[in-house]
Amino acid sequence: PDFGPAYVNLCAAQLEERKLPEALANCEKGAKLAPGDGVSWFNLGRARYALRDLPGARDAFGKAVSLNPQGFDENLHYGLVLLAMGETNQPIPYLQKAHNLHPDDTDLKAMLTGLLAGREPAATGQP
Repeated sequence: PDFGPAYVNLCAAQLEERKLPEALANCEKGAKLAPGDGVSWFNLGRARYALRDLPGARDAFGKAVSLNPQGFDENLHYGLVLLAMGETNQPIPYLQKAHNLHPDDTDLKAMLTGLLAGREPAATGQP
């Protein structure tokens, strides 16, 4: 079907099942059919990150942030993928925004404190 949300939902389910190639294909269809849907771009970022396509994940998470600038997950994951790509300063505003949205997240606070102090962040998990 040419119904973007159906692909977005299928993509999300396949990500949970770790069916990554299938998830990627459906996430791409969902984002193409529903380009204004931030969830479709967020899930596309998750699929690309899981398949180690960091530039692709960066682009998809960036689009998700542009569509939902106040989203915790969008800002957190965009910051994390930038860190995974070796950036040190560019992720800070996104991680700060995520921290401001969820100040009780102690792992995020510790990572952000380290970045602001100029220390290398600990290895990050999957965004």
